[in-house]
Amino acid sequence: MKLSSGQAKSFEEMTTLPKDLRATLQEKACISHMVRIEVQESMDGTKKYLFKLEDEHVIESVLIPERDHDTLCISSQAGAVPWIAVSALPPNRALSVT
Repeated sequence: MKLSSGQAKSFEEMTTLPKDLRATLQEKACISHMVRIEVQESMDGTKKYLFKLEDEHVIESVLIPERDHDTLCISSQAGAVPWIAVSALPPNRALSVT
């Protein structure tokens, strides 16, 4: 099921979903946005991204291009400092689905 065809700011904007599902999502989930603050690209095309979450913590992700697909790794730990220091220090919190 496709949740949204764009960047919805609320579940109510996802008019392709049944109204009862939108109501359930509104009760049990949230939509939050992150801001890309840095990208580093290596010679092989691998890109490392640093994103800032709404609570000012940061997460890293890495996009690794392969011949027939891409692999995306997303950090499940949020830290307060960028890049190497993120993995060198204990995380501030784990990401959650709420």
